Order: sequence, then C-alpha cells, then structure tokens
Amino acid sequence: MKRILLTGSEGYIGINVQEYFRETNYEIVPLDARMGVEAEDYKDFEKDKIDGIIHLAATAGIIQCEREPQEAVRNNFWSSCNMFESALLHGIPCIFTSSQAAKDPMSSMYALTKYTSEVSANIFMDKGADIKVLRLTNVYGGVGYLRKKNSVMAIFARDTLKGESKVINGDGGQMRDFIHVEDVCRAIHLALESKPVDFPIDVGTGKGTSILELAKMFGGTFTFNPDSDTIGLSSNIANIEDARKYISFETVHSVESYVTAIKSMTMDDVIKLKL
Repeated sequence: MKRILLTGSEGYIGINVQEYFRETNYEIVPLDARMGVEAEDYKDFEKDKIDGIIHLAATAGIIQCEREPQEAVRNNFWSSCNMFESALLHGIPCIFTSSQAAKDPMSSMYALTKYTSEVSANIFMDKGADIKVLRLTNVYGGVGYLRKKNSVMAIFARDTLKGESKVINGDGGQMRDFIHVEDVCRAIHLALESKPVDFPIDVGTGKGTSILELAKMFGGTFTFNPDSDTIGLSSNIANIEDARKYISFETVHSVESYVTAIKSMTMDDVIKLKL
C-alpha cells in the first residue's frame, strides 16, 4: 500500500479526500497546521516512507488572502515550493490543487499566490519532477461543506434549510462551474495514477450555472445587492478537454441533484450527516 502525504488534511477538501481514499489502495498520512506542522517545514519524507503527495494546504479564499498577504505567501507559495522540491528530491509524484483564479493572477492576492505556485511547479517539472497541477473550479458538497464554507452554494443551501431569503450579489448573471467534492477527489486519484503532465489541467464540469439560476433552483425568495464587493468574475468555467484526455476524468455529480437533496433535508439531517 502506497503512503500519500496529504497537506491541508483538516481542511474542507482534505477531510473529504481522507474519506474517499479509505476505499483505495493508498494510505493517507495527514499533515495540517492544526496538527502543529506547517507544510513549508515538513522534511520527513524518508522517515515516514512517503510515496506521493497531495498538496492542498493553503490560505483559501480571496478575502482571507487580502487580509493577511504575508501569511498567504507563506501558506500558498512557500509550502508549494517545499512540496515540489521534495517531489523532485525523492522521486515521488505530487498533485497540487490550484485554482481557476490562477488564470487571472492580477485579480487578487489569492490568484497571484496560486499562479506563482504554478510557475514554481513548472520550474521543478523542467528539472524532472512529476507534478500535476489541477485547477479546481467552485467546489461544493460532501462532509463539512455547510459547516466550513461560505461560498455561494453553501450560503444558499443554509438559507434554504433555515427558510430565509437569499441575497444575490450583483445582478446574478455571474457564471460559475460548480463541481462536487467527490468528483474532485476522484480527479486527484486519477491524477496520481496518470502519466506526467507538464501543464495545468482544469477540473470542473465544463458547464456554467448563473448565480440567479442557482437561487431559483433552491426556490424561495431572494433580493439583490448590486453594490457588493464580492461579485467576482463575470464567468469562471473550466475547459475539461485536458482532464478527459490526460487523466480520463468525467464528472458524476450535478448541481441539480445536490440542490434537490438539500431541499429534502432538515437542519437535523445536516448535523447528523456532518455536512
């Protein structure tokens, strides 16, 4: 059984990766700042007999990175450099979860740290490292999502469960590519077992859903906040051709099925299922 170092193991995606990999032939070795070890400082690859890396650790989200830019650089860039260098030195594969935001690095500190990490990955790949960069779109669902995240899907879901009106930032025309966390976990698994790829791969559904459409799916009432400073890009949709070609990835889950499931739940269900 191969041992895979999972950085950011206690974060939202990390918890779901651990759940997913219980059913595979990989053993997850968790690493998280909450455990007292930063990803940028970890060096025990030989001691812990690490056969591969899934690098999730990061300061997530635009707002947090803007508030604490030095921490964002340390957590997002320096941690990545350590993982990439270690992958090269020990001859092991590394899966790095980047973001669609990296396509527009000047848009935010978060985008810049993801982009510079991708550039660093390319430098180490040129030296022979096996690093696969997965640019995730808007991840939703799974364990801990409604408790840990404040993305639009989570906010609308919680509002629906509470019977409250939803607030749409801007005019709701922003297009987003929502991908379920179980699909993300499967993409990571496939990437671990695929041949090296020396360029970023988009991981999403390739389908756009507007924020207004999403609100209407959940039902109930909603209002608009045209002056919000968190409207974001007008469109953010993955090009999934490379994911299909190089890691044989296709999505399974749909936004519609998730929304339907949420609308059939109560808050007690959410607590019981640890959602």
